[in-house]
Amino acid sequence: MDETCVSVNGLKYWVYATIDRNEILSMRVFPLRNALTTKIFMEDVLKYCDGSPMFVVDGAPWLREVLERLGLGYYVESFGERSLVESVYSSFKQRTSAFLNSINLNPLNRSERFRRSMLCWNLFIKLFMLYYNHLRK
Repeated sequence: MDETCVSVNGLKYWVYATIDRNEILSMRVFPLRNALTTKIFMEDVLKYCDGSPMFVVDGAPWLREVLERLGLGYYVESFGERSLVESVYSSFKQRTSAFLNSINLNPLNRSERFRRSMLCWNLFIKLFMLYYNHLRK
């Protein structure tokens, strides 16, 4: 499990992802990166897990804090198994720059622009997961 920052049209978003055996289990975008967004993401991830899953994370304190609060097993690793999630992010960022940077939401007021940008993100993530898990092979 990991998160990464993606900039689109000058705005920063945080994309969380969980990978299991080279398949994306869950991927979601948030406007912030903190313990609350991590907890929301982890509660969603647990819907796809059986038993007691073991998570591989980097040294981010908010990740460890949430996993400990939820009583989930984890270990910290900078390379190795984490390279799977990094390869997903590499592919995701390439497609993001080609697709989402071309969407113009500027004429809208701030709250409507935010709402529509989150809708675009969530649709894009669903399409990316379909591509990554089923079509790219």
